[in-house]
Amino acid sequence: VNSNSISDDATVDFKAGQVTTFQFTLPQPSTQTAGVPFDIDVNAVDAQGNTVPGFNGAVTFSTNSVITSGSNANFTSGTLQNHTITLTEALSNATLTATADNLFNVSGTSNSFEIMPNSPDASNSLVDITPDVLRNENNAQSRITVILRDAYQNRIFQQQTVSLSLQQTEENGSASPDGNAEASLIN
Repeated sequence: VNSNSISDDATVDFKAGQVTTFQFTLPQPSTQTAGVPFDIDVNAVDAQGNTVPGFNGAVTFSTNSVITSGSNANFTSGTLQNHTITLTEALSNATLTATADNLFNVSGTSNSFEIMPNSPDASNSLVDITPDVLRNENNAQSRITVILRDAYQNRIFQQQTVSLSLQQTEENGSASPDGNAEASLIN
């Protein structure tokens, strides 16, 4: 350097620059389930992608899903490890964004990942019967449509086994084998 040679045992000390963004490490596989907490790791990095060990600041997480826990965190030495977060809206392209609370215009967004609906929840699901009254005729039929949703109102499109309980009642409301059928979803 400056026409001076560097000996073989020279020490070079690299220092990270200022925090410019946040880099996420998501769990693998990256598919998550609505309402089930999962852990993420995030690094505060400079423009060259080096972790900035001097960053001990707070961040706020946002998402294009719905975040119900883990929306705030504090870094230690430029890293946030095993931070637990819970998202409840099922999406095929969910992302997380970390925004520094005390640095101007510093944020970073994760790669996209999928959030699958949770298991069906009978109280949020729908059973529709058309027509809802059957006449006592040999060829009488009703179409039963079941729309499954999880506890967070996410529609479940994957094929599921559904059990229906049918009960026939007379016009006066008493149970009878020759009355109108009623259906309810059994969870």
